[in-house]
Amino acid sequence: MHSSVITFVFLGCFTLVAAQGSNLLFCHTCSPLTDGTNCNEVNSDTLTSCPNWDGHEVSVDCFAAFLDFDNAQLPDIGWDRSRNPSTGVYRGCAETHSSIPDFCVFYREQVAPANISLISCVTCEDHACNSHRFHPNGQIAGGENLQPMHSLLALVSVVTFMIST
Repeated sequence: MHSSVITFVFLGCFTLVAAQGSNLLFCHTCSPLTDGTNCNEVNSDTLTSCPNWDGHEVSVDCFAAFLDFDNAQLPDIGWDRSRNPSTGVYRGCAETHSSIPDFCVFYREQVAPANISLISCVTCEDHACNSHRFHPNGQIAGGENLQPMHSLLALVSVVTFMIST
């Protein structure tokens, strides 16, 4: 009886917490500007919560992209092509709505005037889904699809089973 009550209270609290956070999307967020070449590797430290736009006809997804600045021409901001610090993997939250139905197409259009190449780009809708790895040439190599909520649910199931037996 005692273990059943503990299990019920634990699962009730977990369900309440999970329901409250269900509208928040967590994406890996990093770039060569802030993380150097480490943005190709993701972990729990790179996860951030995305803005919640519920009710504003805005959808929030995660994105992962590889930008190549090798031929960039940004004279207005004093771009130094010899340093080239911005080529690499970019990850974060992507907003889409009626005027931006496809974030990757929008992103390509935004960087094209500066002769920056968007080598590859992908968006996804699940927690931490933008864990894709990139080859040195900028092509997407694959993704591990790290999803912390699924891991937490598995842990809760194991703990519940152990308590009830």
